[in-house]
Amino acid sequence: MFSVKISNHRGSRAAKAVFELNRAIIKPLSSETEDYYSYTSSLLELRISKNGTWGISFYYSGRFLTSTELGGMAHIIDSEGNTYIREQLTLSEGEYIYGLGEMPGPIVRNGGSYDIWNEDAGMRMGCSAKTTPFFISSRGYGVLVNTPELVSFEIGNEATTDISAEGT
Repeated sequence: MFSVKISNHRGSRAAKAVFELNRAIIKPLSSETEDYYSYTSSLLELRISKNGTWGISFYYSGRFLTSTELGGMAHIIDSEGNTYIREQLTLSEGEYIYGLGEMPGPIVRNGGSYDIWNEDAGMRMGCSAKTTPFFISSRGYGVLVNTPELVSFEIGNEATTDISAEGT
């Protein structure tokens, strides 16, 4: 497992409930080629490009899983001064995304926009109090956005052909 941490307002609020992760120290093997830096842990490899466009790519047993490219990670300030963090991961052709908890709609989440925020939805239509900021891909990887805050997911819809997660 690789953990990529992106912070917004770091240290400005008291820590809220998040999922406890196994943070055992595992030292990945690092190496360097002409084109990228590589960090490998067991069969999982993370590559950071050195030449051309910046990006981070993830591989399992040498097979490409997903990547984030230039502009994928972003700090956004809207017209009202609110700040957000965004991350976009590439979707491969024929890749399907599942998860995000119990909510109305198809089990395949591609083509949708989803707001994940655990609150008491009551009897409102289209809402669920059992959301989970975790999804799994048909390519064999999963992503957990470890925050209790509002997170919006855009998954291969008209807004993006990738997976975009945005939150406070």
